[in-house]
Amino acid sequence: MTFESLLNDNCYIGTHTSSQNTLGEWLDSWTYSTTKTKCRFQPYTEGITMGYAGEFVNLQDRIFLLSSSSITKYDRILYNSDYFRIRDLRFDSSKHHLVASLSGLP
Repeated sequence: MTFESLLNDNCYIGTHTSSQNTLGEWLDSWTYSTTKTKCRFQPYTEGITMGYAGEFVNLQDRIFLLSSSSITKYDRILYNSDYFRIRDLRFDSSKHHLVASLSGLP
């Protein structure tokens, strides 16, 4: 069994884009990829609370991706019509795959 065969889900990766309107106001939006990214979605059984610069965040889920995936910790994930913010993104110890810890978005 290969690691890739364990990636039985699909998600979309969203990147942040900013633009200015004619009044000079900044407009923020998210652009999601049109191609599916193979992944494996896994809820944390008890959840994890992590502190980020004075903010405590409940992490409910994590997602596994191939190490070749084009993703940063500033991106977002769309999975089964739910949007998630990436709170932590790191390689496994052998740099074989990526693990992203997620918190849900309203």
